[in-house]
Amino acid sequence: MNDILRIVGERKNEIDIYFDFLKKISGRNVIIRDLDKGKQKRVDIIFPKILRANSFLLLYNLVEFSISQAITLIFKTIIANNIRFEELIDNLKIDIISNIKKNINVDDFNSLDNLSTKINSFYPKSLFSGNIDAKEFKKIAEKYGISTTTNHRDTRGGINLLAIKTMRNALAHGEKSFNECAQEHSLADMLSIKKYSINYIDAILMNIKDFIDNSKYIKV
Repeated sequence: MNDILRIVGERKNEIDIYFDFLKKISGRNVIIRDLDKGKQKRVDIIFPKILRANSFLLLYNLVEFSISQAITLIFKTIIANNIRFEELIDNLKIDIISNIKKNINVDDFNSLDNLSTKINSFYPKSLFSGNIDAKEFKKIAEKYGISTTTNHRDTRGGINLLAIKTMRNALAHGEKSFNECAQEHSLADMLSIKKYSINYIDAILMNIKDFIDNSKYIKV
Protein backbone atom coordinates (compact mmCIF):
# COMPACT_ATOMS: atom_id res chain seq x y z
CA MET A 1 0.00 0.00 0.00
CA ASN A 2 2.94 2.31 0.65
CA ASP A 3 3.83 2.36 -3.07
CA ILE A 4 0.28 3.34 -4.00
CA LEU A 5 0.20 6.07 -1.36
CA ARG A 6 3.55 7.38 -2.60
CA ILE A 7 2.36 7.62 -6.21
CA VAL A 8 -0.93 9.16 -5.09
CA GLY A 9 1.08 11.74 -3.18
CA GLU A 10 3.10 12.55 -6.28
CA ARG A 11 -0.04 12.99 -8.38
CA LYS A 12 -1.67 15.14 -5.73
CA ASN A 13 1.43 17.34 -5.80
CA GLU A 14 1.15 17.64 -9.59
CA ILE A 15 -2.46 18.76 -9.17
CA ASP A 16 -1.50 21.31 -6.50
CA ILE A 17 1.17 22.79 -8.80
CA TYR A 18 -1.32 22.91 -11.67
CA PHE A 19 -4.01 24.66 -9.63
CA ASP A 20 -1.49 27.12 -8.21
CA PHE A 21 -0.59 28.14 -11.75
CA LEU A 22 -4.25 28.17 -12.76
CA LYS A 23 -5.07 30.63 -9.96
CA LYS A 24 -2.23 32.92 -11.03
CA ILE A 25 -3.21 32.96 -14.68
CA SER A 26 -6.95 33.34 -14.12
CA GLY A 27 -6.91 36.96 -12.99
CA ARG A 28 -7.88 39.89 -15.17
CA ASN A 29 -5.31 41.46 -17.48
CA VAL A 30 -2.68 38.81 -16.77
CA ILE A 31 0.56 39.67 -18.58
CA ILE A 32 3.07 37.11 -19.83
CA ARG A 33 6.36 37.51 -21.67
CA ASP A 34 6.77 36.06 -25.15
CA LEU A 35 10.25 34.55 -24.97
CA ASP A 36 10.58 34.35 -28.76
CA LYS A 37 9.76 38.00 -29.37
CA GLY A 38 10.86 39.38 -26.01
CA LYS A 39 7.60 41.24 -25.61
CA GLN A 40 4.81 41.19 -23.07
CA LYS A 41 1.22 40.43 -23.95
CA ARG A 42 -2.08 39.76 -22.26
CA VAL A 43 -3.19 36.18 -21.80
CA ASP A 44 -6.03 35.28 -24.13
CA ILE A 45 -9.23 35.04 -22.08
CA ILE A 46 -9.95 31.53 -23.35
CA PHE A 47 -6.61 30.08 -22.24
CA PRO A 48 -7.41 29.89 -18.48
CA LYS A 49 -10.74 28.29 -19.40
CA ILE A 50 -8.97 25.54 -21.32
CA LEU A 51 -6.67 24.95 -18.37
CA ARG A 52 -9.61 24.94 -15.97
CA ALA A 53 -11.44 22.27 -17.96
CA ASN A 54 -8.27 20.22 -18.25
CA SER A 55 -8.18 19.94 -14.46
CA PHE A 56 -11.02 17.41 -14.73
CA LEU A 57 -8.64 15.09 -16.60
CA LEU A 58 -5.98 15.46 -13.90
CA LEU A 59 -8.46 14.77 -11.13
CA TYR A 60 -9.99 11.76 -12.87
CA ASN A 61 -6.52 10.33 -13.42
CA LEU A 62 -5.95 10.51 -9.66
CA VAL A 63 -9.35 9.03 -8.79
CA GLU A 64 -9.19 6.00 -11.08
CA PHE A 65 -5.57 5.19 -10.29
CA SER A 66 -6.08 5.46 -6.54
CA ILE A 67 -9.16 3.32 -6.19
CA SER A 68 -8.46 0.72 -8.89
CA GLN A 69 -4.89 0.12 -7.68
CA ALA A 70 -5.99 -0.16 -4.06
CA ILE A 71 -8.75 -2.66 -4.88
CA THR A 72 -6.36 -4.70 -7.04
CA LEU A 73 -3.91 -4.75 -4.12
CA ILE A 74 -6.45 -6.72 -2.10
CA PHE A 75 -6.22 -9.60 -4.57
CA LYS A 76 -2.45 -9.31 -4.89
CA THR A 77 -2.17 -9.51 -1.10
CA ILE A 78 -4.34 -12.63 -1.04
CA ILE A 79 -2.07 -14.27 -3.61
CA ALA A 80 1.16 -13.13 -1.92
CA ASN A 81 -0.01 -14.53 1.42
CA ASN A 82 -1.07 -17.85 -0.14
CA ILE A 83 -4.59 -17.53 1.19
CA ARG A 84 -6.63 -20.52 0.09
CA PHE A 85 -9.91 -20.04 -1.72
CA GLU A 86 -11.96 -21.63 1.07
CA GLU A 87 -10.55 -19.12 3.58
CA LEU A 88 -11.97 -16.09 1.77
CA ILE A 89 -15.17 -14.24 2.59
CA ASP A 90 -18.09 -15.44 0.50
CA ASN A 91 -18.43 -12.29 -1.64
CA LEU A 92 -14.81 -12.50 -2.74
CA LYS A 93 -15.34 -16.15 -3.69
CA ILE A 94 -18.34 -15.18 -5.80
CA ASP A 95 -16.37 -12.41 -7.51
CA ILE A 96 -13.44 -14.71 -8.27
CA ILE A 97 -15.71 -17.41 -9.69
CA SER A 98 -17.42 -14.78 -11.85
CA ASN A 99 -14.04 -13.79 -13.28
CA ILE A 100 -13.12 -17.42 -13.90
CA LYS A 101 -16.26 -17.80 -16.00
CA LYS A 102 -15.07 -14.93 -18.17
CA ASN A 103 -11.44 -16.02 -18.45
CA ILE A 104 -11.38 -19.78 -17.90
CA ASN A 105 -8.56 -21.83 -19.36
CA VAL A 106 -8.33 -25.52 -18.54
CA ASP A 107 -4.52 -25.34 -18.62
CA ASP A 108 -4.62 -23.03 -15.62
CA PHE A 109 -5.73 -25.97 -13.50
CA ASN A 110 -3.44 -28.88 -14.34
CA SER A 111 -4.22 -30.71 -11.12
CA LEU A 112 -6.79 -30.61 -8.35
CA ASP A 113 -3.99 -29.91 -5.88
CA ASN A 114 -3.41 -26.40 -7.18
CA LEU A 115 -7.08 -25.52 -7.67
CA SER A 116 -7.49 -23.71 -4.36
CA THR A 117 -4.38 -21.54 -4.69
CA LYS A 118 -4.53 -20.95 -8.45
CA ILE A 119 -8.12 -19.80 -8.32
CA ASN A 120 -7.08 -16.71 -6.34
CA SER A 121 -5.17 -15.32 -9.32
CA PHE A 122 -8.43 -14.61 -11.13
CA TYR A 123 -8.93 -11.10 -9.83
CA PRO A 124 -10.53 -8.40 -12.01
CA LYS A 125 -7.95 -6.84 -14.33
CA SER A 126 -10.08 -3.82 -15.28
CA LEU A 127 -12.41 -2.46 -12.64
CA PHE A 128 -13.80 0.80 -13.94
CA SER A 129 -12.60 1.74 -17.47
CA GLY A 130 -13.44 5.41 -17.28
CA ASN A 131 -16.58 5.09 -15.19
CA ILE A 132 -15.60 5.41 -11.56
CA ASP A 133 -17.41 7.67 -9.14
CA ALA A 134 -18.44 7.28 -5.50
CA LYS A 135 -21.54 5.27 -6.45
CA GLU A 136 -19.53 2.75 -8.48
CA PHE A 137 -16.94 2.43 -5.73
CA LYS A 138 -19.62 1.83 -3.13
CA LYS A 139 -20.99 -1.08 -5.17
CA ILE A 140 -17.63 -2.81 -5.01
CA ALA A 141 -16.93 -1.76 -1.43
CA GLU A 142 -20.25 -3.12 -0.17
CA LYS A 143 -19.67 -6.34 -2.07
CA TYR A 144 -16.27 -6.89 -0.47
CA GLY A 145 -17.10 -5.48 2.93
CA ILE A 146 -14.91 -2.37 2.69
CA SER A 147 -16.04 0.62 4.72
CA THR A 148 -17.28 3.61 2.71
CA THR A 149 -17.62 5.79 5.79
CA THR A 150 -15.87 9.16 5.58
CA ASN A 151 -16.14 12.49 7.37
CA HIS A 152 -18.90 14.08 5.31
CA ARG A 153 -17.81 17.58 6.28
CA ASP A 154 -14.43 16.95 4.66
CA THR A 155 -15.47 14.74 1.74
CA ARG A 156 -19.15 15.45 1.00
CA GLY A 157 -19.48 11.71 0.60
CA GLY A 158 -17.52 11.75 -2.66
CA ILE A 159 -20.33 13.45 -4.58
CA ASN A 160 -17.81 15.51 -6.57
CA LEU A 161 -16.46 12.34 -8.20
CA LEU A 162 -19.59 12.26 -10.34
CA ALA A 163 -18.84 15.68 -11.84
CA ILE A 164 -15.22 14.66 -12.41
CA LYS A 165 -16.25 11.46 -14.21
CA THR A 166 -18.97 13.15 -16.25
CA MET A 167 -16.79 16.00 -17.45
CA ARG A 168 -13.78 13.79 -18.04
CA ASN A 169 -15.83 11.52 -20.30
CA ALA A 170 -17.46 14.44 -22.10
CA LEU A 171 -14.02 15.89 -22.87
CA ALA A 172 -12.44 12.54 -23.74
CA HIS A 173 -15.24 11.64 -26.17
CA GLY A 174 -15.48 15.10 -27.71
CA GLU A 175 -19.00 15.71 -26.44
CA LYS A 176 -17.91 19.06 -24.99
CA SER A 177 -15.15 21.47 -25.88
CA PHE A 178 -12.80 22.62 -23.14
CA ASN A 179 -14.30 26.08 -23.37
CA GLU A 180 -17.84 24.71 -22.96
CA CYS A 181 -16.79 22.70 -19.95
CA ALA A 182 -15.20 25.76 -18.32
CA GLN A 183 -18.35 27.79 -18.87
CA GLU A 184 -20.14 25.40 -16.54
CA HIS A 185 -17.49 25.40 -13.79
CA SER A 186 -15.82 28.48 -12.35
CA LEU A 187 -12.38 28.48 -10.76
CA ALA A 188 -14.07 28.54 -7.35
CA ASP A 189 -16.10 25.47 -8.37
CA MET A 190 -12.93 23.65 -9.42
CA LEU A 191 -11.09 24.48 -6.22
CA SER A 192 -14.02 23.10 -4.23
CA ILE A 193 -14.23 19.96 -6.37
CA LYS A 194 -10.49 19.43 -5.98
CA LYS A 195 -10.58 19.84 -2.21
CA TYR A 196 -13.47 17.52 -1.44
CA SER A 197 -12.62 14.84 -4.02
CA ILE A 198 -9.02 14.54 -2.83
CA ASN A 199 -10.19 14.37 0.79
CA TYR A 200 -12.55 11.58 -0.24
CA ILE A 201 -9.80 9.63 -2.01
CA ASP A 202 -7.51 9.95 1.02
CA ALA A 203 -10.24 8.64 3.33
CA ILE A 204 -11.16 5.73 1.05
CA LEU A 205 -7.53 4.68 0.70
CA MET A 206 -7.29 4.53 4.49
CA ASN A 207 -10.42 2.36 4.57
CA ILE A 208 -8.93 -0.04 2.03
CA LYS A 209 -5.62 -0.06 3.91
CA ASP A 210 -7.50 -1.05 7.06
CA PHE A 211 -9.27 -3.82 5.12
CA ILE A 212 -5.92 -5.21 3.95
CA ASP A 213 -3.92 -4.67 7.14
CA ASN A 214 -6.54 -6.43 9.24
CA SER A 215 -7.07 -9.28 6.73
CA LYS A 216 -10.78 -8.58 6.46
CA TYR A 217 -10.82 -10.63 3.24
CA ILE A 218 -10.56 -13.78 5.38
CA LYS A 219 -13.74 -15.42 6.56
CA VAL A 220 -14.06 -15.43 10.35
